[in-house]
This record gives sequence, C-alpha cells and structure tokens, in this order.
Amino acid sequence: MEIKFFKINEKREWDKELIEREGSFLQCWAWGDFQERLSKKVFRIEMKDEGLWLRAQIIKENLPFGISYFYIPFGPFFNFENNFEKKEKLLLELANNLVFLAKKERAIFLKIEPKNEIPNPKGFFISKKRIQPQKTLILDLKKDVKSLFESFSRRTKYGIRRSTRSGLELEIKEEIDDDFEVFFKLLKETEKRKKISFFPKKYYEELLKTKNEFLKTKLFLAKYQKKPVAAHLLVCFGNTVTYLHGAHDYEKRKLRASFFLHWQEILWAKENNFQFFDFWGIDEIKWPTLTTYKKGFGGFEFVYPPSQVFVFSNFWYTLYNLGKKLKDCFKTYVRKN
Repeated sequence: MEIKFFKINEKREWDKELIEREGSFLQCWAWGDFQERLSKKVFRIEMKDEGLWLRAQIIKENLPFGISYFYIPFGPFFNFENNFEKKEKLLLELANNLVFLAKKERAIFLKIEPKNEIPNPKGFFISKKRIQPQKTLILDLKKDVKSLFESFSRRTKYGIRRSTRSGLELEIKEEIDDDFEVFFKLLKETEKRKKISFFPKKYYEELLKTKNEFLKTKLFLAKYQKKPVAAHLLVCFGNTVTYLHGAHDYEKRKLRASFFLHWQEILWAKENNFQFFDFWGIDEIKWPTLTTYKKGFGGFEFVYPPSQVFVFSNFWYTLYNLGKKLKDCFKTYVRKN
C-alpha cells in the first residue's frame, strides 16, 4: 500500500481525474486553495494498492484549545467503482496512515461526508451530525427549455412570468465591486430577519476570487432601476452549476427576483453546456419554506450517504461532544427566550 501527498505541480492531474469521476467541487484543487486563504491547512492524499487508488482532499478544521479535526467534504474519490472490499481496505489504510499526521496537527478525529456510497470499515462509525446538506435537489439540464419550464410547479411558473415582466435586469459578475457590497448587505439583512448565521464577509470575498481552469465562481444579480434587489453566488465545476448562497431585498419581494435569477441561471447553464443545476440543500424540517421554493423547480432529490467518523483521541473526542451538547442547549435556550 502506497501513500502519496500531491504537490502544486500536480493540481491539473488531480482536477482532471476528479471531473472524469464526476466528483464534487469541494474536492477540487481551487476549493482547497480557497480554504487555505481562510487560514486552514489542506492535505491532498492518495492511497494506492495494485493500481487502484483513493484520493482525498483533507481540510484541517481548527477547534478551541489548540485541537482540530480532519474533514473530507464530499469525498474521497476512487479510480474504480464496484469493489467495496478494496474501497474498505483503502479507507482503513487512509485512517491508519493519518494517525501520525493527526498527532502532529493535534487532530482528534477524521470526519468523512462522502458524495457516493462507501463502505463502513472497522473503526469507523456513522455520525448524525453533518456540515454539508444531507439532501439536495438537482435539475437535469439536458431537457429543452420548454420541457424544463413545463416541469416547474404552477407557483414557480407564475413567479418566473411575473418577474420577467417586472423590469428586472440581469448582471453577472466575477470580481468584487460595489455590487458585492450590496450582496453582503442583503445577506446580513436576511441573517437578521430569519435568525440564521452566514459566514463572515472575508469568506464570500475569497469565494468569489476562487477560480482556475476547472472551477469558476459567479455572482448573479437581479437589478431593479439599476439597484441590486437579489443576488446568488454560484460555483461552476465539471458538468454542474451549483447555487451556494443567495439573498434578496425583502422590501422588494413582490418583484419575485429570486424566481427571475434562478430561471436566468438555468438558461445560462444550458447555454454554456452544463448538464446539471444543483440547488444545494433541501430539508423539509430545517428549511421548510426554502425547500418548498426549490422543489417548485422540479428536478430529482439526491440523498447523500451518512457521514463517518474515525477517532484518533477518545479523551478529546468525548470532551468535544460534551462541548457541542452544551452549546446546542445554550442556543435552544436563547431561541426560546
């Protein structure tokens, strides 16, 4: 069994293999660079056995008291499909080979949130806690425009028709300017109104800067009388466009700018030969209104496999879980009071 750490001059090979296997943008090289600009360490590792390999982009997530954990979002990815016994062996070897690195980086566990089904080797256990959404909605763009539109719900079709007659104009940005400031302001207003948490401003600034040969980020804006009233941040990778973040001006909600933007994004994705549009996360319990809105665009629901955890330090992992429970109890108390 061989282990290899990929270097910068091998990034093109990494992304080409990832795209060939329809892997997630969360495993692409540019996403790792983005995480590094957020002051996180990133390790790109290959475990190889008799020509079959596993590759994983591992992000070191920092915790209080100088400890951390290793995180593999929507990975790892393999150069083979059906041999679960070999996949199990590679996963176990990956975890065992990370033990030394975990001591060096003070990582207390490894968390894997796979995109596709993987084995559950001995020493790993299923975790209910997730960072990425458990379920998403994906629209197949291979249909013609008319068929796509007719597949939408009555409410969605009405919203699109109404929005396209309301005087909205589309702009697409790839750089930070005054419109980006409006986007972040809309996010903060949404955060306050819905009592949810978004990332700091630096996160969105660095995300919009994230691009290379294989990955592009774009800010789609719906403007009314030259002023942005809704904005969506999208990631384009492989054959998929993914809607990651969005916000709108609540006072201008009658313009239905979100319907306008999503329809324009779908048309743009089709024109640029993408095959899928990922609405990035649905949950009828956690986000009922947002989920109903997204489902109006049709598509098919995709449920990701459960996350798995491999523990390096039982003592610290027990304290970590205790701290999480106390934090969740405090949040619940604050919401109720």
